[in-house]
Amino acid sequence: RGGPDLENRFESLIEQAPESPPEAPAPPTGISDPAPVVEAAPTPPPAPSPREPQPDKFYQDPLVQEALRIFEGELKE
Repeated sequence: RGGPDLENRFESLIEQAPESPPEAPAPPTGISDPAPVVEAAPTPPPAPSPREPQPDKFYQDPLVQEALRIFEGELKE
């Protein structure tokens, strides 16, 4: 796969590559109006977490009691 032609092309690319990366261009001078600095919006306070349901209320729910009676099951915590 590839063969000698591919290796030669790869070697050629390596030889053509510069020894060091080019220098970054200098920033433009004489800008009359620099961009305005935008401040980050304040972080809103975290939303209150929903309360955990009370297991006692769950067991006392008439629908749960009826379902337990129908299916003769037991709830496990």
